[in-house]
Amino acid sequence: MNRAYRYPPALRVLGLFGSMLAGGILLGSLLAEIEAADVPDLILHGLGILVAAMILWLGLEFGMRRVALTPGGIATRLLRERVFTWRDVRGVRNGFFGILVITPKRGLPIVVWPFLEDFGALIDALARFAPSHEPPAP
Repeated sequence: MNRAYRYPPALRVLGLFGSMLAGGILLGSLLAEIEAADVPDLILHGLGILVAAMILWLGLEFGMRRVALTPGGIATRLLRERVFTWRDVRGVRNGFFGILVITPKRGLPIVVWPFLEDFGALIDALARFAPSHEPPAP
C-alpha cells in the first residue's frame, strides 16, 4: 500500500508565501547588517535573521513536505527526495507541540507536524509498517 501524506492546500500556499516573505526579510536584514554601526543594530538585525530563518524553515516545511509510506520504507520530500528502508529507521516518537519525529539511523530526523492531512492515518500506518518500533500515541 503506497500512500502519500501532505499538508492541506491552503496551508501549503500560506507556507510558501511565508517562506517567500521570510526570504525577503532575511535578505533585507543581511543587507542592513552590513551597514550596522552599533551594538543595538547588530542585535536587532541578528534577531531578524533568526526569526526570518525560522519562518523560512516552517514555510518550506508546510509548503513542500510530503511523506510516502511503502511496504519497503519511507520516502520523504522537502527540498529533495530522501528514501529510508524500514531497517534504516531508528525510531518514531512524539515531540513538542504534537509533532511526530521519525529518526533514521543516518541523517537528519523527519519532522511531521499534526496539521498533516490524515495525521491519525499516518500514525496508524507507521504502527502497522514498523511493528518493531513503538508507535507514537495519537
